[in-house]
Amino acid sequence: MSNELKCTFKSGTMIGGKFEILSHQGEGSLGDDIYLGKQLSMKRDVLIRILPREACFDKEMVMRFVQSIEIAASLQHPGIIPAYEAGEHAGRAYLVTAAEDGEMLSEKLKREGRIPSKQLMQMAATLCDALDYAWNKAKILHRNIRPESILISGSGTPMLADFGMAKSLAEGARDLTMAGYTIGNPEYMSPEQVKGESDLDCRSDIYCLGLVLYEALAGKPAFSGKNQVKLMEAQLMQEPESLAKVIPDLDPDAIKVVELMLKKDKNARPQSWKELAALLKTAGKTKFMKKPEPTTPKQKTTQIVESQKL
Repeated sequence: MSNELKCTFKSGTMIGGKFEILSHQGEGSLGDDIYLGKQLSMKRDVLIRILPREACFDKEMVMRFVQSIEIAASLQHPGIIPAYEAGEHAGRAYLVTAAEDGEMLSEKLKREGRIPSKQLMQMAATLCDALDYAWNKAKILHRNIRPESILISGSGTPMLADFGMAKSLAEGARDLTMAGYTIGNPEYMSPEQVKGESDLDCRSDIYCLGLVLYEALAGKPAFSGKNQVKLMEAQLMQEPESLAKVIPDLDPDAIKVVELMLKKDKNARPQSWKELAALLKTAGKTKFMKKPEPTTPKQKTTQIVESQKL
């Protein structure tokens, strides 16, 4: 369905009596419409996420949206796009967040193709800090880490966005996912998610971030295709093409970190965000140089002769 058909709020519409819609920007993970708006009292740009009318009749969808609002509102971290306000307008739930200058990682990859390994390792370490904060604060799993949910701010800082599929494992938190039920995007889904396992932890998000890093280094997804079943099978049983083969001169430390993140066995991956961040920071400091070309015997002889003349 085209944006023109989905978009039901026109420019100039006031939401909650405080926020003016400027333009339609796209769609969130729950099918929610995303608008660029302005908070008139603060004279600042905002993003307004509004559930489509048909979704408001889906009790589970509304509960997921409310849960994403609660999670976003509870997180205050420089690596997470802050939430400002939530409410209901014309019978439809909405969430207002900051509108940061910059672009989504998906847009950056579309324009540039790849990101240099040192820069990417540093960006990923910053994301680890934000994800570690969310995990320690309320055992929050993002479950939707992909290029479309990572904003690169104007200063180059990566920020997490779209907690529409997020889940809190903290005691007393609501669980809207039935046992054996798969949720997520198959292209960026951990083997545990594919299996519908109920005991997910941060290692599942670590795998998904690994898929994003692979794509940013290789210039292509680890697994791709339109068949969702085959994509999920690939996450379970296939290994992506070796990064060393795709990009022969890639930093071997960066390759090693991504390969660890993409281990099918979660026990073989980094076991925490702090552990992963330490590996990423080490890889980010590596100044990778190509191996020097071997000197031919003739060149060696010449060098020896010249040194003897001296």
